[in-house]
Amino acid sequence: MQNFRVGSISWEKRPQGLDHYRQLVSEDLREIAEQGGELVVLPGHNGDLFQGEMGREPGYSRWYEEHASLAQDYGIIMVPGSISSPGGLGRETAIFDVRGNCLGVQKEIGKGTDAVIRTWSVKGRVLGLVLGKDLYYPEYGRCLAGMGVDLVLAPLLGETPRGGWRWELSGLWREVQQNQFWGIEAAWGLRSGAIFGPCEATSDRTGILARGWGAITALLEEEKMKEARKSFPVLDQLNPELVREYLRLLKEGPPC
Repeated sequence: MQNFRVGSISWEKRPQGLDHYRQLVSEDLREIAEQGGELVVLPGHNGDLFQGEMGREPGYSRWYEEHASLAQDYGIIMVPGSISSPGGLGRETAIFDVRGNCLGVQKEIGKGTDAVIRTWSVKGRVLGLVLGKDLYYPEYGRCLAGMGVDLVLAPLLGETPRGGWRWELSGLWREVQQNQFWGIEAAWGLRSGAIFGPCEATSDRTGILARGWGAITALLEEEKMKEARKSFPVLDQLNPELVREYLRLLKEGPPC
């Protein structure tokens, strides 16, 4: 498996309407494509702009159409952020290939919907998506690891920053360290975007390959991941069936 350059797009402030959003996305996608990025994650909750201006159902359809077109225009694999599901229960996202084809949809698990955890094989890598508060349940990340995921993609919640070291270490960074996969998160007004790897796979041992506002990229080096997994073989200790049962209880609630 060869190295893989990936990107994240995040903004400190919410775009002022759809036209402003389209301008920002195009500029940042162009920058990532010029740097050789093959995959990108866009900010969570960007679907709110479409549904706010167009209404729930028309905005939902338009959100999908525009991001499929962008993936094709820039020849990049894309996770287009997140949008409210048609039924109003939770949020969802998708993954588009370089031709703009939708490879599938992931919905929030912890919202009591009929959603299931899905994975996708893209360019020899197994990808997983995580949305909303699902990111803060360690069972979710462990289940993804048990399903063989190499890279987790997370459009983040659009909520007020909590700040402090506990907030910084509680989300995707923690899941990356515990489960030995790569991770990308994107947001606006929450915290800057970031690309993570196991601490053993980063030169400064922070587990952070890149972080910042706007467009950022990082190279995922497969040899470094192999070395990290060799020095900390967490995948040998997984019990995915047990984790799936915990996840089912998380979704359905304990029996009365």
